[in-house]
Amino acid sequence: MTFRPAAIRCRWRAPGGVVIAWRLPASRRRARSRSALSSSARLGLSRSGRRPAPWRGGHENLGRENRKSDFDMSKSPILFADHRTTTGGLADAISRIDRDALCKEYREAMQRAPSRADRKKKYFGDPPGDDPGNRRFEEHLALALWNLGGDWPRPDGGRTRLLDYQFPLYSTQQDGIGKIDSVGVSDARFVVIEMKVALKGRGDNPLKALMQGLRYSAVAQGGRDSAVAQANLAVIAAEAKERFGVEISGDPPIVQILAPKAWWLGWKAAGDWEPTFSKLIEDMSGRLGIDIECLALTDVGPADIDYGRTDGIRRRLRWAPLLYPVTGCNLQIGEALPPHRSGEER
Repeated sequence: MTFRPAAIRCRWRAPGGVVIAWRLPASRRRARSRSALSSSARLGLSRSGRRPAPWRGGHENLGRENRKSDFDMSKSPILFADHRTTTGGLADAISRIDRDALCKEYREAMQRAPSRADRKKKYFGDPPGDDPGNRRFEEHLALALWNLGGDWPRPDGGRTRLLDYQFPLYSTQQDGIGKIDSVGVSDARFVVIEMKVALKGRGDNPLKALMQGLRYSAVAQGGRDSAVAQANLAVIAAEAKERFGVEISGDPPIVQILAPKAWWLGWKAAGDWEPTFSKLIEDMSGRLGIDIECLALTDVGPADIDYGRTDGIRRRLRWAPLLYPVTGCNLQIGEALPPHRSGEER
């Protein structure tokens, strides 16, 4: 036999602190409680009848509407433009880039770059290499390359060790800066890797890839008091030293545009844009003091990646692809560079 009370006592604390008490027949308590709950919701009250305390921090994604951006992209209309263009208009879009204005925007972006350290945020993931949790193939490929470990060849004969992927530069998501596809270190220099693929059509164009690499380089190299001590790069170097035991100097970063052969060949068939693009790279490298490298990757598609989980690792390449330099006035894809070296071979 179940005991059911004939009535229940109810108490409600009004916003001014006044407590209202009444007795409610048991048969009506469910309907009445729903009505009281909806009334409380309209008044902005919690279930206890009290207004909830204001949000005072915590998870990065909460309170986002009250966060202000630490970086104004509108002040860099060339560097942070989308740079989408028709296939036939790529050469014209590249030729219309104002080199002087672009260099000025790069240096100003360094000065205005947001600082994750100011927000008590780390640059490297915890743990690095965690699953990206989305369906963009660039991110799956970046993680698969990172999971191979070891180091990768560079056109000048050096080697690059990949440290992390989807590397955040923003201090708040309102900054709109995004994440670097992959980052690494080569001869103590920070390496910014912008990856492109072409699963449907040609994908993003080379000009967009270059501008993304340059904007990431500017933000990583800059930060508060960047004219004196390149604050962001110093923080990145300290984290890399603690986590990976590697040294990163204060020298300007290396920017790499890395894409499968099919992406390069697809865009090379889109008109005579290569000489203008090659000259733009040469100008920016000389004037900004950064190395800009173009690399082709053995064609890799979703079928070449093991998407299952093995030993706690997701996104494994079934084989180590080769890298090819993309150089010269016409951006020719050269002979394969020395193969990838695993951690044991270094």
